[in-house]
Amino acid sequence: MKLSLSLSKHRFVRLFLAAFLLALLMPIALVDNKSPHPFGSRPNFDNPYHSVQASSGDPTVIATVAVGSSPDGVGVNPMTNRIYVANRGDDTVSVINGLTNTVITTVPVGDSPKGIGVNPTTNRVFVANTDSDSISVINGENNTVIATITVGNRPCGVAVNPTTNRIYVTHNDSSGFVSVITGENNTVITTVPSFSGPIGIGVNQTTNRIYVADQSNGVKVIDGNDNTVITTIETQGSAYYIGINPVTDRVYAATCCTKVSVIDSTSNTLVTTVIVGASPAGVGVNPTTNHIFVANETISNVWMIDGTSNTVVATIPVIGYPYGVAVNPTTNRIYVTNPNFSNVLVIEEAPPGISGYASVPAAGSTIDVGNVRVGAPVTKSLSISETGNATLNVTSHSLSGPNAAEFNVSPAALSIEDGGAAKALTIRCIPGDLGLRTASLTVNHDGPDSPATYTLNCTGQKTIFLPLLLRTMP
Repeated sequence: MKLSLSLSKHRFVRLFLAAFLLALLMPIALVDNKSPHPFGSRPNFDNPYHSVQASSGDPTVIATVAVGSSPDGVGVNPMTNRIYVANRGDDTVSVINGLTNTVITTVPVGDSPKGIGVNPTTNRVFVANTDSDSISVINGENNTVIATITVGNRPCGVAVNPTTNRIYVTHNDSSGFVSVITGENNTVITTVPSFSGPIGIGVNQTTNRIYVADQSNGVKVIDGNDNTVITTIETQGSAYYIGINPVTDRVYAATCCTKVSVIDSTSNTLVTTVIVGASPAGVGVNPTTNHIFVANETISNVWMIDGTSNTVVATIPVIGYPYGVAVNPTTNRIYVTNPNFSNVLVIEEAPPGISGYASVPAAGSTIDVGNVRVGAPVTKSLSISETGNATLNVTSHSLSGPNAAEFNVSPAALSIEDGGAAKALTIRCIPGDLGLRTASLTVNHDGPDSPATYTLNCTGQKTIFLPLLLRTMP
């Protein structure tokens, strides 16, 4: 089956580039587990195992990768398929090969690393060291620290804009602010004040807007052009974590204590609130599937929200208490830190379903509808099947050519569910004159090879009168 997106070519390119270069680089900014937890005390981890089964077809955990002590923030470079995990407990960053799901090296950094941001263009990784008030800069080519940037108190969350090569760091203390770093020379160029303990942060590369979860103050928006706060979006509860889909221009904020706030980033307004459950933590967005993944650090699961309907469509059970989330949209894999078991959970979701189109006769064929006397109808069926893994929609069809008016096709549209039985278009010809009548049929559908075209023929014949023979009775 073909597993390509059922989108126009232009939209596919836009989707891929936006997802590839941006959406995953909104690493999860995480709170300091050594300070009071925003949702109250952390749960008892003595017996975290739960025998819960995922529903059939849901994304599932395909691997568990052992990393350093108390993994916290996580970031992804989709261009190299490398995953970077901040290990708060032993002051290191684990580097995971996304192809093999194995740790290929461990990089020493500063004290209590938390948030991680990745610039795929420069292949640089930025790590917030909360207890040493610094940012470690890792060269992704050789996995070594090439710079240490001194910043203000308690750096927490990190987000990167690859287009401008700017790095944004939240500072989770009473004098809360955001540091702005240039990746050109790894220096702080300014700070943005007026926050009250910011935690999560994300960048919309397309609009150059930065979204900051500022707890009870909701979500504040920074204009990346002049580094000023341009608006505050009230959320129904304190905001702690941020995820962004640059394709749909939606921002997702995990808010206390059971909700995810959905924000329209074009108008910077609250669209709706999705009820998930107790203690939503890290947020990761897959722009390829328009799914949002939210970790639950007290109930041992990960929620999947559908970005179109804004509803929870899957609950993925895990072992442990998931925390940070990052997504690789090119592989459709989700990476979730599991601090109390010092591992990373790898979740895989299927690529978007794609319908497939097949017909008898095949597309490109000539369909001979039949021979019939002038003015009389003749019909033939075009059988259509779905050959992909999603519903096939025949959206319209049209006729053209010298005798198109003498042909008719019905119904106007049809749908075939994945695995469903074939359906037919009925082609009718009423020849208006003697001889060969021709037309072209174009069938538009939502499969990857649309449209399908056919040549239609039918032949008009003379009306034949048979004499009535009467026989005289003797």
